[in-house]
Amino acid sequence: MYKYNIKDKEKEEPMWSKELQKQTIEFFKTIPMAAMKNFDGAFGICMLNDGIYTVTDRETYEEYVYESMDALLEAKWAID
Repeated sequence: MYKYNIKDKEKEEPMWSKELQKQTIEFFKTIPMAAMKNFDGAFGICMLNDGIYTVTDRETYEEYVYESMDALLEAKWAID
């Protein structure tokens, strides 16, 4: 489900596949709430409200706030 991107013979950090990232972007165009997973193994629920993405960790209930989809994806969250 994930892959390593190789650039200039150096490995970048592992990230969700481009396809899953694209699915995440498309999903939030029509539905403002989703079950999420993080590449580090965490799971959460994401709410989109006024352009702000708030992910609540299912285990710790800690909230993570992202001001854009790019920031959400860079933090390695994707739909589950």
